[in-house]
Amino acid sequence: ECRRVIENYDLDRYGQLNHEFHAVIMKHSSNQYLQEMINQGWMRLTQSRNTIFLYIPTRTKSSEQEHEQLLEMIKNHAESSKIEEFVRQHRANTVAAFVKRKDVKNFLNEKV
Repeated sequence: ECRRVIENYDLDRYGQLNHEFHAVIMKHSSNQYLQEMINQGWMRLTQSRNTIFLYIPTRTKSSEQEHEQLLEMIKNHAESSKIEEFVRQHRANTVAAFVKRKDVKNFLNEKV
């Protein structure tokens, strides 16, 4: 479904599916403290998480590709340290895309 909503530019739905994907991954974590901390963060950031792809629509395809890579790593029983590193980079990629977009917007506003 993620591929279909990306192709149709249904970014609201992609935001919802993105949240569901992360919730499923987190549910399988054995670290209860981590689950609680992530849930609290998600509750505080629900609106921005669901709409982040409206601000950086170019991130949707690469984010989905990273999700597929993550699932492959899990299926292939990759080392937990490698998975953690990948997940941290996944998050950093989203932040970097947002910052880049913000920088471009600021640059364009200054030039107008």
